[in-house]
Amino acid sequence: MFNDKFNVETSWDYTTTAGTYVIASCGSLLRGFIFWIESAGQKEELVKRNLQLELDSLRSQVNPHFLFNTLNNIDALILSQPRKASEMLITLSDVMRHMLYQTRDATVTLGMENTHLLNVVALHRIRFQQPDYIQYESKIASPEMAIAPLLFLPFVENACKFVQYRDRLPAILISMHQAGKKLLFTCSNTYNATAVLDQQNGGIGLENVKKRLQLLYPDHHQLDIQFKDNEFLVALAIEL
Repeated sequence: MFNDKFNVETSWDYTTTAGTYVIASCGSLLRGFIFWIESAGQKEELVKRNLQLELDSLRSQVNPHFLFNTLNNIDALILSQPRKASEMLITLSDVMRHMLYQTRDATVTLGMENTHLLNVVALHRIRFQQPDYIQYESKIASPEMAIAPLLFLPFVENACKFVQYRDRLPAILISMHQAGKKLLFTCSNTYNATAVLDQQNGGIGLENVKKRLQLLYPDHHQLDIQFKDNEFLVALAIEL
């Protein structure tokens, strides 16, 4: 009788202990799960804020430099070619509208970004004067496809800033080709030895673009930057 009572009580103790352990374990797992969800949410919020800061930083770096040079170039046209000066002012207005307002959303369309680069190139041609000095070609199969804004502008700005004419036209060659979900952007410019380190080690917004690409397309992009035969070449492939 005593043994039976002892076995029952012992069995009950074991069951109670096991039940308590299971409940405690479930509680710990639940707390861990809740903490994981909260941490993931905080991380996502930090990533979003970081992306916005990177984009704001990119705008602040590009706008004053680009605007100052372009206004000076248009001013030089007012007396000699007033109609062209008026056209370029409208083009500049479109460029600034895109950078200040249309890029507030997380994405823009490829068509919008393509038009923006066409306008930027048109404004730079005023400074270079030779029509063939800078060339931009594009083939966009799906202009409605979404992409993060202002990914390509820093490469174009760097090319225009550091280019050195070496008896070869175009001195700057830019292309954007999209088919399906694959997008290939290339930008190349001739250079001299004194400018090459400056262009390689930063330039306008280059580090910001690299960070944004890592955040936005971590496993869906490939950025290749190289120097070859007095040419600075950028090739960016993105899987949209």
